[in-house]
Amino acid sequence: MLVKVKNEAIARKAQYELEAEGEATAIEMRAKAQANAIKIIADALENSKSSEQAAQLYVAKQYIEMYGEIGSKSNTMVFSEKPGDINALLAQASLVMKSANITPKSILNSVKN
Repeated sequence: MLVKVKNEAIARKAQYELEAEGEATAIEMRAKAQANAIKIIADALENSKSSEQAAQLYVAKQYIEMYGEIGSKSNTMVFSEKPGDINALLAQASLVMKSANITPKSILNSVKN
């Protein structure tokens, strides 16, 4: 009986360790993919004549994702008066960038560092 309990404990321990390794690998792979995506965006911002619009679109994308996360965690949300208007969203992203002194160059520098 004691041997059976010990073997089950060893098996559970090995299972937890393997699951943790798998989760760690998945997290690392997602982080590397995100870093690669950010580097691609940074290169596009650096080499683009329309880097201001690209930066605004990036901020707008993050803004939309943030609303998605909030919506999945709460049944109450506060939107701007025109949440579906992409021009209003870009204008708001532009205001956020200006008020925080965010420029395409600063995004590029933060990504590369």
